[in-house]
Amino acid sequence: MKKQEAGFFLLETLILGMIVTALALVCYSYLFLNRQRLYCEGAVTASFLAQKQIALIEARPAWLRSFGEVPWLEDGASPVERNHRQFYLTSRITDSPYGSRLRSVEVTVAWEEQGKRLEQSYRKLVRCDD
Repeated sequence: MKKQEAGFFLLETLILGMIVTALALVCYSYLFLNRQRLYCEGAVTASFLAQKQIALIEARPAWLRSFGEVPWLEDGASPVERNHRQFYLTSRITDSPYGSRLRSVEVTVAWEEQGKRLEQSYRKLVRCDD
């Protein structure tokens, strides 16, 4: 009479381990890519908001004659709501070291992403005609 074999062979156990590892890697890569996608959406939106703020400042020469903080010029509301996120804009006009007819416009955009505060700053030299 033959003995009944019970249990798994080593090869079957290794194959099962590889399948489980592959599934775990796919799930982790999905979570990583989703996190990167969310960050990129926030960063691109922040970039567009900063560009818009700088363009609005350039379009109003009266703002360039003064120095200091500038509110969000589109509708004055802060924080700005875009893509289901809140963005906080801080704009500052300072004198440029390159000449009296140039102003340095710096826009800092901050937002929260997964419990962390992220921030990007944009700076542009703008010609001021007095």
